[in-house]
Amino acid sequence: MFDQKFLGIGTVGERGQVAIPTDARKQLGIESGEKLAFFSFAHGTGFLAIKTNKLSTMLEHLTNKSKIFKEIIEETKNK
Repeated sequence: MFDQKFLGIGTVGERGQVAIPTDARKQLGIESGEKLAFFSFAHGTGFLAIKTNKLSTMLEHLTNKSKIFKEIIEETKNK
Protein backbone atom coordinates (compact mmCIF):
# COMPACT_ATOMS: atom_id res chain seq x y z
CA MET A 1 0.00 0.00 0.00
CA PHE A 2 2.81 2.46 0.80
CA ASP A 3 5.38 1.21 -1.72
CA GLN A 4 7.80 3.84 -2.92
CA LYS A 5 7.47 4.47 -6.64
CA PHE A 6 8.84 7.06 -9.01
CA LEU A 7 5.80 8.90 -10.36
CA GLY A 8 7.33 11.55 -12.61
CA ILE A 9 8.88 15.00 -12.48
CA GLY A 10 7.15 18.33 -11.97
CA THR A 11 8.57 21.81 -12.50
CA VAL A 12 8.07 24.72 -10.10
CA GLY A 13 6.65 27.73 -11.96
CA GLU A 14 7.23 31.43 -11.25
CA ARG A 15 4.28 31.53 -8.83
CA GLY A 16 5.50 28.47 -6.90
CA GLN A 17 2.97 26.12 -8.48
CA VAL A 18 3.90 22.57 -9.42
CA ALA A 19 1.98 20.51 -11.95
CA ILE A 20 1.56 16.94 -10.69
CA PRO A 21 2.50 14.54 -13.51
CA THR A 22 -0.49 12.87 -15.19
CA ASP A 23 0.68 9.34 -14.30
CA ALA A 24 1.00 10.35 -10.64
CA ARG A 25 -2.50 11.87 -10.58
CA LYS A 26 -3.98 8.77 -12.20
CA GLN A 27 -2.16 6.24 -9.99
CA LEU A 28 -2.93 8.16 -6.80
CA GLY A 29 -6.45 9.18 -7.76
CA ILE A 30 -5.76 12.89 -7.29
CA GLU A 31 -8.62 14.97 -8.67
CA SER A 32 -8.75 18.67 -9.54
CA GLY A 33 -9.42 20.74 -6.41
CA GLU A 34 -8.26 18.00 -4.02
CA LYS A 35 -6.37 19.25 -0.98
CA LEU A 36 -2.87 17.96 -0.17
CA ALA A 37 -0.89 18.35 3.06
CA PHE A 38 2.86 18.96 2.72
CA PHE A 39 5.53 17.78 5.16
CA SER A 40 9.23 18.57 4.84
CA PHE A 41 12.05 16.06 4.99
CA ALA A 42 15.05 16.68 7.22
CA HIS A 43 17.68 19.17 6.07
CA GLY A 44 15.40 20.74 3.44
CA THR A 45 15.90 17.88 0.98
CA GLY A 46 12.31 17.73 -0.20
CA PHE A 47 8.73 17.18 0.88
CA LEU A 48 6.01 14.58 1.12
CA ALA A 49 2.48 15.39 -0.06
CA ILE A 50 -0.49 13.44 1.31
CA LYS A 51 -4.16 13.75 0.43
CA THR A 52 -5.75 15.44 3.43
CA ASN A 53 -8.60 12.91 3.43
CA LYS A 54 -6.00 10.13 3.84
CA LEU A 55 -3.99 11.64 6.71
CA SER A 56 -5.71 9.52 9.36
CA THR A 57 -4.98 6.35 7.36
CA MET A 58 -1.31 7.33 7.07
CA LEU A 59 -1.04 8.14 10.79
CA GLU A 60 -2.67 4.82 11.71
CA HIS A 61 -0.20 2.98 9.46
CA LEU A 62 2.77 4.79 11.01
CA THR A 63 1.48 4.18 14.54
CA ASN A 64 1.13 0.46 13.86
CA LYS A 65 4.66 0.30 12.41
CA SER A 66 5.98 2.21 15.43
CA LYS A 67 4.38 -0.33 17.78
CA ILE A 68 5.97 -3.20 15.86
CA PHE A 69 9.42 -1.58 16.04
CA LYS A 70 8.98 -0.94 19.77
CA GLU A 71 8.10 -4.62 20.32
CA ILE A 72 11.16 -5.73 18.35
CA ILE A 73 13.40 -3.42 20.38
CA GLU A 74 11.95 -4.74 23.66
CA GLU A 75 12.40 -8.37 22.53
CA THR A 76 16.01 -7.63 21.59
CA LYS A 77 16.70 -6.10 25.02
CA ASN A 78 15.36 -9.22 26.75
CA LYS A 79 17.70 -11.61 24.89
